[in-house]
Amino acid sequence: LPKSARSQGHVIVGVELCTLHLQKSALEDDLIANSLFGDGAGAVLLSAHPQGQKNLCLSNFASSLLPQGKTEMAWHIHDAGFSMRLSTYVPHLLEGAIAPMIGQMLNQIELPLSAIDQFAIHPGGRKILEAIEKGLHISKAQNHLAYEVLRDYGNMSSVTILFVWKKLWQEIQKAQHQQHILSMAFGPGLAIEASLMQVYAPGRNLEFMREKEKLAI
Repeated sequence: LPKSARSQGHVIVGVELCTLHLQKSALEDDLIANSLFGDGAGAVLLSAHPQGQKNLCLSNFASSLLPQGKTEMAWHIHDAGFSMRLSTYVPHLLEGAIAPMIGQMLNQIELPLSAIDQFAIHPGGRKILEAIEKGLHISKAQNHLAYEVLRDYGNMSSVTILFVWKKLWQEIQKAQHQQHILSMAFGPGLAIEASLMQVYAPGRNLEFMREKEKLAI
C-alpha cells in the first residue's frame, strides 16, 4: 500500500475453509464437525484515527490457556486430512474458567461486569454458548448476536468472531457512544481470548480514549 493508505490503518483479512476437512465417517466427532463447521471469510480495518460515523474501539485484552482441555478441542492430522475433536467436556471447562478470567481483566480497570452493555461471543456451539451464559450470569437475549451467526453460518473457526462483530456494528447507533462491549473467542488448546471494546462516534467526547492509545474497527 502507498504511505498515504498505510497511515489510514491496516486491513486484516481472515479466511477459513473448514469444509476442506469434511470426513466421510459415521464417527461421532466427525458427524459433529461436519454439521457444525462451515467456510467463512471476513476483514476488518484497524486504525488509530477512526473516521466512520460509528466505530468499535479496542481497549483491554485477556488470554487464558486451559491445558486440561488440550485433548478435548483439537485438530488431528490423518491420511484423510484433518479430523476434529470437540468433546462435551469443553462447555464444562469454559463455564468454570470464564468468570475468573473476565473478572480479572475488568478488575484491572475497575469496571464491574454489570457495566457491560453488550456481548459479542464466538459461537463455538450451542452448548458452549449456554456454558458461557451460565458462567457470566447473562441471558440468551444478551447473547443473541452469537446465536444469529451460529444459525446463519455455523462455526467458521477463527473468522466467526468477525461475523459477530459485523452484526454488532450494524446494530449499534451513534447514541450508544461509550457503551462497553465484551467480546471473546475460544480455540484448540483449550484457549480463550477476550477483549473489551467501546462504541465511539466521531465528534463525541474522546476522554475515554485518552488514557492510552486504542485501535478502532
